[in-house]
Amino acid sequence: MLHTIVGSWIGIFILITGGASGLGAAFAREWATHGAFIFIADLDDRRGEELVAELRRSSGSPHHHYQHCDVTDWASQVALFKAALAIFWLLKNPAPQRDDEAEAGTRATDDGESAEDKQKRIAKWHKQRDRHILLMGSIGGIMPLTGSPQYTASKHAVTALFRCLRVTCFWRGIRVNMLLPCFVDTPMVPNGVMFVLAGGGKATAADVVDAGTRFVAVKDVCGRAAVVGPRMKVEDLGVEAGQSARIVEIDPGSTNTGRGGVWPGSQAAWECYAHDYENCETFVYRYTRVLAGYTVLRGWVGWWRDVFALMFRRASA
Repeated sequence: MLHTIVGSWIGIFILITGGASGLGAAFAREWATHGAFIFIADLDDRRGEELVAELRRSSGSPHHHYQHCDVTDWASQVALFKAALAIFWLLKNPAPQRDDEAEAGTRATDDGESAEDKQKRIAKWHKQRDRHILLMGSIGGIMPLTGSPQYTASKHAVTALFRCLRVTCFWRGIRVNMLLPCFVDTPMVPNGVMFVLAGGGKATAADVVDAGTRFVAVKDVCGRAAVVGPRMKVEDLGVEAGQSARIVEIDPGSTNTGRGGVWPGSQAAWECYAHDYENCETFVYRYTRVLAGYTVLRGWVGWWRDVFALMFRRASA
C-alpha cells in the first residue's frame, strides 16, 4: 500500500543528518528502496560508511554518499551542504539552479529553439521540483518530560522552528512537516530510560518511518505535524458510558492492523496540530490520558515483558 502512495523516487536527492543509525538509518533504508539518492551525515564514520555500502549493494545504485558532520559546528554544516550540493548538481545537471542560469544555459541552442520551447522547459523544471524539510521532533516538543529539562527544551525548540518555517518556507516552494514520535527503542535511548518506560506505550521505528514517508511522498501535505506512538484503537464511548474512551492495544507485528483490517481505525500516528497553541494543548491533555490508559491496559504483564526484553535482548545485541 505504501509503495502505491510513494511511487518511484528515482532522481530524488535526500540529505539525512544523524542518518548512520537509529531512525535516520531506518529512513535511509526505506527511501533507498524507492529509488531515492541518499546522502548520510553523521559523527559515526564507521556506521555511516557501512550504511552507504549497504545501500549501494541493496539498491544497485552508486548514488548514495556519506560525509562526516558535526551539526553543532557551523563550519562542518557548511562543508556538508557544499558537498551535498556539488553531488546533487552533477546528478541533476543540466537543470538550472537559478533563473539567471536558465537563460545562460540555453544560449547555445537559441537558433534551434523557440521561445515557447524555452518556456516549456522552465515550467517543467519548476513543476518537478518538490523541496521538503522533515523535522524530527519528539513528544517532548509539545509536552513536558519530567526529569529531562534539557531534552524537553531542545525538542520544544524544534517545534518552535516548525511553527516559524511552515509560514515562511511555503512562499519559497518548500514544504515543511514534523514528526513527534514517542520513545522508540533505539540505541540512542539509554537502558535507564527504557527501564522507566517499561510497561508504557512506545512507538516502533517502522511506524515512524511509515509516517515520515507519507509526509515526504504526498506533495500537497505541508505544515503538518504528527505524533507517532503505540498502535492502538481509541473507541469513543460517549458520556453515558461513564468514561470518554476505551483504548484497545494493537499488536505492532500484526499485518491486519489499520483501516480495512481486523481492527478498523487503529493507528499509530495522530495529527496534533502543533502549529496551533489552543488545539495543541487540548491534544496534549487528551493524548496524555490515552497513554495513561494504554499503560493500565498493558498492566504488569507488559511491564515484565519490556524489562525482560531490556535485560536479555539488549544484552545479547
